[in-house]
Amino acid sequence: MRIRRSSFEEWPTLPHIIIVKSGPLNEGRLQMETKRQSRSQKPSDIPAKPEALSRISSFHAHVYYDPRTTRDKAERLRELVAERFLVRNGNWHDAPVGPHPSAMFQISFAKETFPQIVPWLMLNRLGLTILVHPNTDRPRDDHLNHALWMGSVLSLDATHLPETDAPEPPLEPNTQPRISPE
Repeated sequence: MRIRRSSFEEWPTLPHIIIVKSGPLNEGRLQMETKRQSRSQKPSDIPAKPEALSRISSFHAHVYYDPRTTRDKAERLRELVAERFLVRNGNWHDAPVGPHPSAMFQISFAKETFPQIVPWLMLNRLGLTILVHPNTDRPRDDHLNHALWMGSVLSLDATHLPETDAPEPPLEPNTQPRISPE
């Protein structure tokens, strides 16, 4: 990837919206697009107060893979996670399911596990793309607005995500960790 050096003066003055795009359609190149906002325009989606962390019942990590070329990596990552963390490894989905655009499996984990598993996944994702999102009573926001991505950002199909839903039931782990993540 070539990065063009620019001086500070070349950057747009605020208020602007800066959109950075990368992905297969851009052949992996970064593309920056700016859009000027009028000074009188006020964002309508700024909440009056921050959302409470208590709204999060648990987290999901969706691990994406290609059934023909990277399933072996996904299998290995799943084993490594099961050996190190008390989580619930979900079913294999070798085809797109719900809002997810490609094959994946899900790792469900408790809030208390987040500070250990997410940094571990950052360092050990084996080149796979991973979406991590909280579980609140707003699945669409959780997947589209409150998520973090490791690897490529994939387009999710929001038509499969309800605005609101009941919170996730208590987590029932199906792993028995025996190795420290250290």
